Amino acid sequence: MRFFKVKSNFLKTELKFTFDLFLYDPEREFRIVALYKNSPITDELINQWISIEKKGGYLQIIDEELESFSKETKTDRHLVEKLNSFSLKMELLEKERKDKYLEITENAFLLKTFILNLDKDGYMPLVQRVKAEVLLFPLSISKEVSFTSDIVDKLFSSPILPVKTASFAYMFAKLCKIEDPEVLCSIVLGSLFKDIGLNQIKRSLFKNLDYFSDSLYQKHPMLSIFLLSKSGFDFSKLTKRIILEHHEVIDGSGFPRGKKEEFLSPMSQIVHLTDQIFHLSEGLLDGKVYTLSEALKKIIYQVPTENLICNFSTQYIDNLKSLLPVDLES
Repeated sequence: MRFFKVKSNFLKTELKFTFDLFLYDPEREFRIVALYKNSPITDELINQWISIEKKGGYLQIIDEELESFSKETKTDRHLVEKLNSFSLKMELLEKERKDKYLEITENAFLLKTFILNLDKDGYMPLVQRVKAEVLLFPLSISKEVSFTSDIVDKLFSSPILPVKTASFAYMFAKLCKIEDPEVLCSIVLGSLFKDIGLNQIKRSLFKNLDYFSDSLYQKHPMLSIFLLSKSGFDFSKLTKRIILEHHEVIDGSGFPRGKKEEFLSPMSQIVHLTDQIFHLSEGLLDGKVYTLSEALKKIIYQVPTENLICNFSTQYIDNLKSLLPVDLES
């Protein structure tokens, strides 16, 4: 459902609408019914709405009522459309995306099938599928969904490591029955931005080559959060929590705060698990490169491997096991 902004000066006392009028507070992202249909508008109400508008709030109608609103208030429809030019632009963008990507997402995407065909097709089928799904999310859901859409549209054109990690984490989350667009977008953003703090740490400052255990390295989640706070965008609590917890381990042995499972977000575990899969498969843990299936097997069966974390909740390990090719299931 889409809402159109209207102004109190479009309204007159004693007027009655055949539909509800809404009041939106953008600061709290909260909407209430300001006037029920067939209820008269009073001077007191108009003065109240003018006061709220001065504080940044605004009145709204459902987009389907635009024609009725114009007729009942005798307001030029173009005035309302001009007031909502951004929303109309977003509506057009959503329509263009639906025409472009809906066909791509009509068939089910099976992560296990993707892994089986990985050697032949590479990572682009996964990246393109995630891009198509995210670009079909309604932009009006939240500012972060809209922001994620922009990031994915620009970045998900080649299978660089952060994109592969974010794409796999997104699909693995769906395998774990997570369908909420806002949560999925937090997983994507958390995967993409979790390590930006490392860009501010000179490699020469690490005490030894085993930087995974270096105290400076272990501070990078907090540094990533700090850098995001300087971006000017208000990231959701879940996105920031994923970034802060993406190296925590359920037994409390992780960092930066040593949290145990009951205090961790399940989304943080999904991103950490995916991070381990790709660090291992890309040769970033023990210097050896593995296929994605081999990396999954090492984590599932806790094969001793340098710098590898295998300690994750049973449900995620079980879901990971369901992705293994039959010949690697034991």
